[in-house]
Amino acid sequence: GFNVIDNFNPKYESKKKIDVVFCAIERDLDILRLSLKSVRNFLKHPINKIFIISPNSKKMRRFAAENNCIFVDEQSFPFRKSQINYVIEINGESIDRSGWLFQQFLGLSADLFCEQDSYLILDSDTILTKPQTFEYDGKYILNYGDRVHAPYFNIFEKIFRFKAKCPATLTCHMMLIDKAILSEMKHFLQNIHKKEWYEVVIDNIDPAQHSFHSDYESYGQFALSKYKENVILSY
Repeated sequence: GFNVIDNFNPKYESKKKIDVVFCAIERDLDILRLSLKSVRNFLKHPINKIFIISPNSKKMRRFAAENNCIFVDEQSFPFRKSQINYVIEINGESIDRSGWLFQQFLGLSADLFCEQDSYLILDSDTILTKPQTFEYDGKYILNYGDRVHAPYFNIFEKIFRFKAKCPATLTCHMMLIDKAILSEMKHFLQNIHKKEWYEVVIDNIDPAQHSFHSDYESYGQFALSKYKENVILSY
C-alpha cells in the first residue's frame, strides 16, 4: 500500500528550496570536503544555506568559512553529551557510544536554526555520486534499504507505542526532514512520556546493543505513519 518509485528519474529537478545540514568533527574534514562538493554538484534542489554542526574549534570554523558554510556550535543546543551514558562492552572492551547518539540529537535539532521548511541531513562520510532529489509533485521522497536492523524497530515501538509501518529500513545515510512533521514527532513523544523528546531516547538506551536507535528510522517511520499519502519510497 506504499507509494514506491524505485530508481527515481535523475533528470527531475525539484523546485523545493531546502537547507543542508552536516554534523561533523575534525577527523571528518577530508571526506566532508568531498561530500560538500558532491551535494553542490548532484543535489537537485535549490540550496538556501549549508550548516555544519560541530564542536567549537578554530579548525572547524575555518573550514566552514572557507567552504561557504555556516558554523553551528554544538554547545548551543538545550542538551549536552554529558547527559548521555551509553557505554557498551565488546570482547571485554568498553566503548563509549555517547557521541554517536549525541550526533543524532544534533541532527534532529537543526529545526532550531534552519530557515527553510525542510532540511536535508547527511552523514558526514556520505558522497553523492549521481543526481538526487527528495521531493516530487509535493511529496517527500524517503529512501529505503534492505539491511534491516531490528533494534531500530524495537526502540521505535517502545517509545512511540505503535509499530513501524514500513518493514524496510529508512536508515539510508541521508534524509529530507520537514520541520513541521519533526515538531509534531517531538511533541508526540513529549505528550506520551511527559519529558523532553531526547530524554525519552536517553532513558531507553540499551547498552546491550551497539546501535539501538536511528534518527532517520524514527523520523521516517513517524512521517510515514502520519502522512503516508504524502511520501514516496525509493530504493
